[in-house]
Amino acid sequence: MTIDDLGVVHYCHPNCAPLQNIVRLPEQQAFSLAYQMAAYNRETTAFYCFASFEHEYPLRVQADQIMHRAFVALGGQPGTEHLLSFVLQGSEYL
Repeated sequence: MTIDDLGVVHYCHPNCAPLQNIVRLPEQQAFSLAYQMAAYNRETTAFYCFASFEHEYPLRVQADQIMHRAFVALGGQPGTEHLLSFVLQGSEYL
């Protein structure tokens, strides 16, 4: 496999807005939305993980910070602090 064979996937459930990042919201709103999404989407693995958002939220914030710093270090000029998340080659889990 070469870099040309790789693809990125941005998952979007019908109950969410595409190309958004929950960490862009103020923390209280992010938690409220996460718990709503978990309650309304119990059949999905991607959103039901929000049931334990208190564990996921700090990891998401940290991942965004790492990606932001790395992007800037490479000369990038991001338009936002919280980038969009994609999955390399997709995920059966999601």
